[in-house]
Amino acid sequence: MVQAVTLAVDVVAKNVHMLEGLLTDLQKHAQPMQDAQGRQGSKMWTQIDSCAAFGSKYSGALAGLDDALQGSRADIRAALVALQDSARALGNVDQGVQDRLSALVAELNVAPTTGSPRVAK
Repeated sequence: MVQAVTLAVDVVAKNVHMLEGLLTDLQKHAQPMQDAQGRQGSKMWTQIDSCAAFGSKYSGALAGLDDALQGSRADIRAALVALQDSARALGNVDQGVQDRLSALVAELNVAPTTGSPRVAK
């Protein structure tokens, strides 16, 4: 049973590390995209219809990419928060189990008394 808890803690830690890496990668790729967005406008593209149309579509695609990256960032944050909550809950379960075991050990260290044996809940 203890191995299963240790494994679960290891899995949570690995998942947190993986999500941190994803967030780092996302941030690394978001900056060049934001730089490209900043360069868009009338100074970037000529007023020739085909160039202006391309510039407009390109600018819209960059905006869509920015929205997608922001959505991914929100998803990663939500996953990190959920993992953090899971880790806390796992820690609380571990502490609760530890408290119950300590109480049982303390009870077993006391000399037995007459009467019915203790029934575990």
